[in-house]
Amino acid sequence: MRGGGAPSAHERLLHCELEALAGNRPRALELAKGILARDNPPAVAARALVVVGREAISAGRHAEGQAAFHRALALASECKDPKLVALILGRQIETLLHFIGLESASAFLGAFRRASNRAGDSESLHALHRLLAEAELKSGRTLRAVRELELAELHSQGQSNDLVDARLELARGLVLADLGDIRAAYHHSRQAVRLATAIGADSILGPARVNVAHLEVLLALHEEASKTIESLIAMRPQSATTELFRRSSQLMLLTALRDADAGQELDGTFGSIAKATDSIPGHWFNLGRVSYLTSVGRLTEAGAVGLGSIGSVSASSDWNLLERLRSATAEALALQGDATGAVQLLAALMHGPMATLPEFIASAHRVSGRLATDSPVAAFDHFDRA
Repeated sequence: MRGGGAPSAHERLLHCELEALAGNRPRALELAKGILARDNPPAVAARALVVVGREAISAGRHAEGQAAFHRALALASECKDPKLVALILGRQIETLLHFIGLESASAFLGAFRRASNRAGDSESLHALHRLLAEAELKSGRTLRAVRELELAELHSQGQSNDLVDARLELARGLVLADLGDIRAAYHHSRQAVRLATAIGADSILGPARVNVAHLEVLLALHEEASKTIESLIAMRPQSATTELFRRSSQLMLLTALRDADAGQELDGTFGSIAKATDSIPGHWFNLGRVSYLTSVGRLTEAGAVGLGSIGSVSASSDWNLLERLRSATAEALALQGDATGAVQLLAALMHGPMATLPEFIASAHRVSGRLATDSPVAAFDHFDRA
C-alpha cells in the first residue's frame, strides 16, 4: 500500500490473486467481488473475474464459472493484450481440466495456442506447453506429454520464479508416474511440495501432497504416507469437491494398511458426496472406493461403484482416470465371478492408449490371473508377470 493510503486497483488485484494462490478461496472471492463492484480498468476486472470463475467451477457451479471466464475474455479483448488473453485462457483450461474434464478444456486449446504464440513471451509459452502436457496426459498420450514438458522447461529457462518451477515439478511428477518411473516421480513431486511450501502456494501444495501420498503408498512408505496425509488434511479446507482429492489419498493408504474400520468410516462420510457431485474429483474418490471395497470383500458394491463411474467418465473427459477405473473394476468383477464383465473391461483397457504402460500391463496380468480359475499354472504365470 503506497504511503499508507488507499490501495490502488492493481494492489487490490495482487492481494486477491495472492489469496487465491495461498488457497484462501473465500477471502480471494470476497476481494474479487470487491474489485468488480468498483470502476476499475478492464484488465484488472478481467483478472478478478478469473478468480470468480475458478472458484465457481471448483465448487460445482459450472455455468456461473464459464460465464465469468467469458466476461473476462471479452474485457481482455477490449484491452488488445494477447498476453492477458493467453493468461485467462490458460487459467480457464487449467480449471476445466482439473474439475470438469478434457472435453470441456479442449474447446479452448486452439485459441490458447494462438494467443500464447501472439504474446510470444516465455511466461505465456511455458504455460501453454505445461497445460498441453497435462491435456496429453489426460488423453493417454504420455510420451507426447513428455515432449510438451520439455518445451515448457525450455521456456522456463532464465525465469527465476519458484511458482513456475513448482508447477513444472508437479507436472513432471504426474507424467513420470504414468511412465512407471515411480521413484523419479516421487522426487519431482517432493520438489513441488518444497517449492510450494516455500512460497506459501497452498493451491499447488495440496495437489502436490496428494501426488506424494499416492507415490508413498506405492513405494510402501506407509509411515511417510501417513504423515503426508495428516499434513494434507490439516491444510485450510476448500470446497467439498476439492476435499475429495485429499480423501482419495487417505482411502488409498487405509486400503494398503488393511485398516478396514477407518476405511469404512471414511467411505461412509465421503462416498455419498462423491456420488452426488458427479465430478472428476468425485470419480477419483470412487476409484479409491473400488479398491477399498474389493479389499474388504464387498465385491458387488465395488463393481457397482466402478461401473457407475465408468459410465460417467468418458474417454474425452480423462483417459487416465477412465483406464484406472476399468482396471480396478475389472478385478472386482473377476473376484465376484463376473468373467464376462471383467473380460470386457480388460479388452477395453488393452486397446486403450495407455495399454503399453507398465502399470496397466501389470494390471491386465493380475486380472487375467484372477480369471484363470481352471488353470492354476496359467494363473500363477499371469501373477508372476504382474
